[in-house]
Amino acid sequence: MNSPPHTRLFFWCVLKDIIPTGDHLTRRSIYGPSWCSLCKAASETTVHLFLQCPATCTLWNNISAHIIFSRNWRGDDITSAWTYWNRCHPGSNLLNLPLVVTWHIWLARNRYIFNDQAVCSPRTEENIIAAYQELPDPPPSRPRTIQPPPVIDKSHPWAFFDGAANQNGCGGGFVLHVNDHHKYLVKMGFGRGSNNHAELLAIRNLMHFSLDHQYTNLNIFRDSMTVVNWINNATICHSHTLSNILYDAHTLKAAFNHFSCLHIYREHNSEADKLSKEASLLSRGEWLIVEVQGPDEYRYYHRPYIDQREQWGNSPDIRQ
Repeated sequence: MNSPPHTRLFFWCVLKDIIPTGDHLTRRSIYGPSWCSLCKAASETTVHLFLQCPATCTLWNNISAHIIFSRNWRGDDITSAWTYWNRCHPGSNLLNLPLVVTWHIWLARNRYIFNDQAVCSPRTEENIIAAYQELPDPPPSRPRTIQPPPVIDKSHPWAFFDGAANQNGCGGGFVLHVNDHHKYLVKMGFGRGSNNHAELLAIRNLMHFSLDHQYTNLNIFRDSMTVVNWINNATICHSHTLSNILYDAHTLKAAFNHFSCLHIYREHNSEADKLSKEASLLSRGEWLIVEVQGPDEYRYYHRPYIDQREQWGNSPDIRQ
């Protein structure tokens, strides 16, 4: 985005529907003319002012005669219109045009209200076109580097893990490969917590799960360099809550005959990433395990531990 910062900030406010249009002022008990200043035929709302108003539509049509593009500024609301515009003009300087247009529509609206000037005059169109043409060209897109997949030593079991935190809660997931024909796909619900909290719980539970199944040689892969460095003692974790979980992981690490934790790129961790996001919908302490052996698949829920100390940041023992 090459548009000026003030237009980007204003457009963000438009997307969030938090600018002081007539409907918002009325809800705040600030009474005055609530009709649209541009057309005077409808109530002034964000959607009407920047999307549906006949004056706005005319302005867009006139601009398209100077800046060649098929008019794609349409939708049921500002968000859908912006999404559609993004899809039609990816990586183009035209991506900045709605930001410039909405800003100048707002200026024209304010000039009419406070200075009694004409709305959406030819001068407004000229200002929009001039502001757009002054934008710097977008930087050339860099070719995306395709990272090679990790080299996996399949003489030992190997696993991928991930953690996720969102509005539903946090969860973890891992894929444990015993060999090319036998694997476990595991989702774990962790309740509330941060992303790093979910990732450390995921790797700790993965290590427990492996040891419980007598897999004492294990290679683990993860796309978070922070967590990989913590597990490998390359950096220090300063969070008291996370340090307790990390201490458990280091204790379990000593129980393996062979253990490695290596960093991979995100595109090679998509399966574990998907499991962790789905796991955020599970209740705290609930696991969903799918075991795949050749063509056969076994699926079952499991609640291996419920430890109330975990919410206080103490070091829980999940092996009960």
